[in-house]
Amino acid sequence: MRNRFFSTILLSMLAIFSYTGCASLVTENTEGRPILPEPASEIELVLAGEVKVELTSWNWFYQTSEEKRRGHLEQAALTEAAGLFGPEAVIKPESITGRWSPASLLMLFAAAGFVEDAEIIASVWLPAPEKAVEPEPVVLTGVRYLVVPEDEYTSSTEFTTVQYKPLEELSFDLETAFDAGKISEAELSKRRSRLPKAGTVLITYGRTELTNAISRWFSFTLMHNGEQIFRKRGTEDIPYVYGNDKLWWNDKTYKVEIEWTGSLNLVIEDKFQSKIYNYKIIREEYIISDSE
Repeated sequence: MRNRFFSTILLSMLAIFSYTGCASLVTENTEGRPILPEPASEIELVLAGEVKVELTSWNWFYQTSEEKRRGHLEQAALTEAAGLFGPEAVIKPESITGRWSPASLLMLFAAAGFVEDAEIIASVWLPAPEKAVEPEPVVLTGVRYLVVPEDEYTSSTEFTTVQYKPLEELSFDLETAFDAGKISEAELSKRRSRLPKAGTVLITYGRTELTNAISRWFSFTLMHNGEQIFRKRGTEDIPYVYGNDKLWWNDKTYKVEIEWTGSLNLVIEDKFQSKIYNYKIIREEYIISDSE
């Protein structure tokens, strides 16, 4: 009779445990759950490994909810992952399993709660390594000066050409002459002091008639953005070369004393022939190639 009584009590307690304890064990397949912690979910991650953590919890009077127990497991897994893979590790729970522990019998046959052995398996993710930033290629640029048109005013009976030399080129020419012993140090210093601020315009022309090649028939006007830089009139000079082309050569050089960008407009007027020659001097930046 006594054994039957205790058997009835035991079966009742087990029924209570089955109704209250087993129904709230942590058992869940978490495939597809968000990566923890949430703020890290926006970061690009790469798979680093896996952790497995087991916890035993004593749930007195069923006060700790299943959600809290799951949270404790996830936090334990995250702590384990941080210890193994570094503080930047985040986890994605893959499975959480809870099992009733025989230690529950110590809790008045589960009437006062139950003991749970739970296990979490979680994949561990780390922030993707930063992609190395490719350094910007070093682009070397230079400045050149173009004169247009190049040959529109050249024929078998005459020619008119224009060349622009910037200050850098003029200085280089002086240094080259000094290094070659063509000028003294005193002459070098003297010529340096006379260099223009920006450069020089060299105008060379040839005519069939000596009289026509005298520069007094010419005027030279240089403009920049609509403003006149200079207007020069030729002098009563004598052409200095009678070339193989049977033309009388002459030239004039004028200084440019303002720094400029963009382009210059040069107008040459030949009053002897009643002709006007229009030139444009263009300052252009260009990319220096490896072959230069």
